[in-house]
Amino acid sequence: MRPTITQYFEQLGLSQQLLFADGMQERLTEVVSQLPEAAVNPSLPLRMADCYGLFQGLIAKSSKIAV
Repeated sequence: MRPTITQYFEQLGLSQQLLFADGMQERLTEVVSQLPEAAVNPSLPLRMADCYGLFQGLIAKSSKIAV
């Protein structure tokens, strides 16, 4: 899956900003620990990291559109 994700971000011109969060689970958990949902949903930190990455991808796509 990583090669596919890497290729996708390279196409968006974001390969320099690509960071896989699987090694950062502890830090991500700490960041969201104050949210009530974090206690009942242990996948929340990685899901939020995925959303952030997708958001960055959308921003990159929209900034390339000529106005």
